[in-house]
Formats: sequence, structure tokens, C-alpha cells
Amino acid sequence: RSVQVSGLVCRYLVSSFRRLVANTLVQQGQVDEAGGFLEEAAREAPNDSVTATDLGVFRLRQVAVGAASTSTAKVAQVELLKAAKLDSSKPTPFALLGYWYEKFGDKKRAVGCYSRSLMLDATHPVAGRGILRLVAADFMTSTVERAISAESPLVGWAWASKALQKVADGEGELAIVSFLKASRCRDIACPHLEQLGVFLSNPLSNQQQHLHELTSCLSEL
Repeated sequence: RSVQVSGLVCRYLVSSFRRLVANTLVQQGQVDEAGGFLEEAAREAPNDSVTATDLGVFRLRQVAVGAASTSTAKVAQVELLKAAKLDSSKPTPFALLGYWYEKFGDKKRAVGCYSRSLMLDATHPVAGRGILRLVAADFMTSTVERAISAESPLVGWAWASKALQKVADGEGELAIVSFLKASRCRDIACPHLEQLGVFLSNPLSNQQQHLHELTSCLSEL
């Protein structure tokens, strides 16, 4: 039994090493090589939720930038579903499943996944933006307030939503404060530096034509 346990530990360590190499390759722009390492990592540790999430994120990123086939999109969905099943306490697989379902026109499942992610992490920037796109803002006040109260550097989406609501209510000074707070959050000030930054845009929009949220906030301000 000890030999079996040692073998599992070794496979997990090898898988972790492959994931680290893959992430480095992605940062260097060597996408094809990174995909190979992540596929190998998934085979080494088939029951590891982190590995499944990393592979799902990698494939979904290809979908988001329009560089994926139908089979690649399916792999992204399968790996994220697997990650969510292996560890249902993590918000990111649910948030990205929401993105996937929104991308492919299943609004009901998208809302369900975004909501589940926000139950686990009220500040999640992908899920927060997703739920605001799909559900009327009037019904999202409590969600926005919960995110803001967490004082996370990734709740620019919530502050921006609150700012627009204050504009609609004619509360100019509070709108100004909210826009300023939004513009200082990492998910708006520098989304390109965030691991999930590519998923902060509307999945149905042209990524290259998407108006930068910081520009939008400053324009409104």
C-alpha cells in the first residue's frame, strides 16, 4: 500500500510540474507546447481538480479569442465540469462554465453557474460581470453590495454597476466616488495582468473591439 501511495504522490508531483511548465510557456507565447504539457498533466492526475481547471481554462481561453475548434470547446466544457465535480468548493470552474454556456447561448445554465460561483466567492470578477449581463440590474443590488463589502481588489465590476445606478438615481457625488473606486480595482485598471483577464469581456463580443472598462469608467466620470 505504501508503494501505491508513493506512486500516486509521484504522479501528482509530476502533474504539478507539468502545469507549472505549461503556465510558463503560456506567458512566453508558446501556446501549442503549453497545451501538450497540460494534456499530459491531466493524464498523470485524472482526479485532481486543479489540473482539470487549468486545462479547462487553457482550452476556454482558445475559445474566447476565437482560436478553437468545436472539439476544443467541448474539451473546455468537459474539463471544467470535471473540476467542479471534483471540488465543488472552488468558484472558478463554475464561473467559467457560466462563461462557456453564455458563449454558446444557454442563458439558463449560464445564470445558474454564475450564481453558484458568486455563492462561493461574492467577488469573482468573471461571475460578477456575467450575472450583470444576464440579469436585470434592479435585481442585483444585494449581489453588488455583497461584493463591495468584501473589499476585494477585484470588484471593479461591482463598483461600476453601483456607479451607473447612482447616475440613474441622480446621486452624482456618490456616482463619482463609485467610478473612482471602480477605476482603482485591478480587474478594471489592469485586467491584462489577471490570470482570468480574457474572460472579463462579454463572450459574445469581438474581443478586439471591446471597450476597455477603465476608459469607459473615466468617460462616465
